[in-house]
Amino acid sequence: MNLLNISQRKQRCGSRMPPMLVALFLCSLVVVFVECPASIFAQNSNQSRESLEKRLKQYELEQRHDTLMVQLLIDIGAAYLLQNPDKSIKFQQRALEMAQQIDYGNGERRAYLNIGNAYGTKGFLDKASEYYFKSLTTAERYSDKSGIAKALNNIGLVYSAQKKLLLH
Repeated sequence: MNLLNISQRKQRCGSRMPPMLVALFLCSLVVVFVECPASIFAQNSNQSRESLEKRLKQYELEQRHDTLMVQLLIDIGAAYLLQNPDKSIKFQQRALEMAQQIDYGNGERRAYLNIGNAYGTKGFLDKASEYYFKSLTTAERYSDKSGIAKALNNIGLVYSAQKKLLLH
């Protein structure tokens, strides 16, 4: 597969999109939501978030800086995605920073992807695309074929929503 370089990819992504396309984009994300735990779809997501945040407080008391902490931050951010994308971004950014500190590539890739999902939820597809490309680059660096597929899928959703798909 011949992939475009990052700067060429970024040039093809637009800015904020119309509300109708945001709805279509969100529906597409829900259908292929591959990076968020099932807990965000549970009937009582408030309890799930509370449970996750309770565990976070425990981990913080233990001063954990490991893959479990990164995964927990990602899960909490994912739980906030649809109700509070800004809060989701904050948790994903914490996960991203920690994943980079401990060289946890899968956590870094997932955090980038979920930050992109949060920006997509807010309707900022240019920003979403930027993070999807960062996720793609990270997945390529670690030869993570599943991560590459997930990032390319989300990039394709953005391009499709923006009607910028190039079929050669």
